[in-house]
This record gives sequence, C-alpha cells and structure tokens, in this order.
Amino acid sequence: KGRGGGEGWVEAWSPRRLRAEPPAHPVPLPPPPSLPPQGYSDVVYLDAKHDTYLEEVSSCNLFAVSGRTIRTPPLAGSILPGVTRASVIALARDRGYTVLEEPVSVTDAMAADELFTTGTAVVVCSVGSLTHAGKRRQYGAPGVPTPVALELYTALTELQQEAAPDAHGWVVQVA
Repeated sequence: KGRGGGEGWVEAWSPRRLRAEPPAHPVPLPPPPSLPPQGYSDVVYLDAKHDTYLEEVSSCNLFAVSGRTIRTPPLAGSILPGVTRASVIALARDRGYTVLEEPVSVTDAMAADELFTTGTAVVVCSVGSLTHAGKRRQYGAPGVPTPVALELYTALTELQQEAAPDAHGWVVQVA
C-alpha cells in the first residue's frame, strides 16, 4: 500500500502510463510487473511527495517542449544526471531554445507541444502519447518523430558520427 493506503507511508514512485511511438527507438525497460498491461510501452514516474510532477521514464530523462522552451525536471533527489541529458540541454541552447530545469507537472506535460526522452540506449526519443486519469494526449502523428526531438537527435548523432563540427570538444579520438 502507498498513497492513501492507510499505512502512513508513500511509495518511492508513482507510475503513470506513457507510450513512446517511434519504432526505431527501443524502450529500455519494460513497465514494472506490478502494473497491469494496458497496451502502453512505458511508464512515467511521478514525484512521491506531490504525485504531480514528472520525474523520468524507465531509465530515461524526460523533456517537455512548448514553443521554443524546453523544460526538464531538475537534478534533485531521484533524477540522474545523464550524459545524454546534459548533451541535449547544451545542444538545445546552442540552437536558441530556452531550456529550464524545473518541475514539470502532469498538466504542463499534457499541454506541451511535444515530449521526448533522452538516454544512452534511446539517444533522443519522441513520446507518441501520454495518458493520465483516462485522458490521452497525442504528440504528433503516430510513429513519426516530433520536430524538436528529431532536430536534437540529428544534432547529437551527427556529432557522434563526426558528421558535424564539435563546438564542445566532446568527441575524443581513442587509440
């Protein structure tokens, strides 16, 4: 039992269902076995204190895009400081996006133009839809990467493949 369970404690995480659409990007971890299958590819973990703010997706960091502003939960408590997360933040700023590291509520995520995740396995992956409290929010066309996620995925992978100039000095020749 957790929130509202009468035991006086709160779960360490509170899952909400999420589905990532692009088939070219694998989902790194399956949903926890304690959750009944409902056709979703992944879950979003909410903060344990308020059960309102998005924290992360499986082993991925989460970003919400509204216009030219990109928001991602701050590195506090349970958010891991991923290398891909930091790289995407830097590349987004290089491209003129305002990047804010601040709490992202479920309401904000449902109103966002797009959501995407970052991680070693997925690099940058568009979120196809988010379902919360029975309401589903579709981001872009099913199976098609959303524009900002695709832009940042392309920017990062071109750097990794040395197909673009490396202004940050991230690519190092290993003997």
